[in-house]
Amino acid sequence: MRPFLHDRLQRWHGLVTLCNEVLTKLGRKDLDVAVAVRHFLGEAIAVQRQQQRPAAENQLLALEARYLSALEGIDPATQQVVRMGRRTMQRSAAMAVLIQAGDLVRGDWERDQQVLEQARADLQPILVAAQQLGLLDPSTEDLGSARLERLWRRVRETPQTAAAAHSVQLRLNSSDLLLLIAELIEHGRVAGDGGHPA
Repeated sequence: MRPFLHDRLQRWHGLVTLCNEVLTKLGRKDLDVAVAVRHFLGEAIAVQRQQQRPAAENQLLALEARYLSALEGIDPATQQVVRMGRRTMQRSAAMAVLIQAGDLVRGDWERDQQVLEQARADLQPILVAAQQLGLLDPSTEDLGSARLERLWRRVRETPQTAAAAHSVQLRLNSSDLLLLIAELIEHGRVAGDGGHPA
């Protein structure tokens, strides 16, 4: 089953925002940094698990283990017990963990965004062709799922647009597809001649 990318982008955005907040705490040397770092890692692990991404979950679990080791006074880089400068070591470990976890989540966000941007770019000429063939009315009124599903069914069943529509549909969750269609219609990016109500 293809993931619902619009929903997943919101989750990635939330994690990036949370990571930024924790980095700010670290920069201010807030007393609750350790709690904040562990909370962020827990949230990130939970999202990756919910999204069924075991490799990314494993990376975050490893980062969490490194940070917990630092909190216990063991330098993650050397695996040696630190007796002097323990707080500095823990702050350095927190910074390293946050940067790596943030990079991972940001990479997930950018990949999903790229998939949607490519699908949007591929979908636009299909809808322009559908408008020119009289398959849709580009009105922005009543862009409910029933109308959008009717429109897409016509596009898929019309020989001139069927192959391109099938190619896009193979890459997207149906909810993502309908949201992109609505977005393109709302922004007036399906202009053409003619048209009948979808």
